[in-house]
Amino acid sequence: LNIIIAAFIAAILIGISARIISHRKEIQFEAIAFVSLLPMIPGMYAYRTMQNFIRCIEGAGNMDHDHYFALMSYNALMTFAIILMMAIGVMMVPKKIGYHQNK
Repeated sequence: LNIIIAAFIAAILIGISARIISHRKEIQFEAIAFVSLLPMIPGMYAYRTMQNFIRCIEGAGNMDHDHYFALMSYNALMTFAIILMMAIGVMMVPKKIGYHQNK
């Protein structure tokens, strides 16, 4: 659960930073935020999900099937939860943050 909360907090900080930088450099917010969030995608959990999915299929009818299904489910839920919290965290940042429009 700690990695999910950490991803959420990091996404909020990335969102705040991206808003400030995008305003100062006149670059689209999404261009900065997406590139910053990309390395945070939980590749190991996604990899283990697919690995255990294959083992689950191979072990159909065995006692191992239930074990690998449980591991696959856990890793899939972790992957989904981390990505969801990253998306929610970066979207929570308001459009105007810490600067004044001079127009």
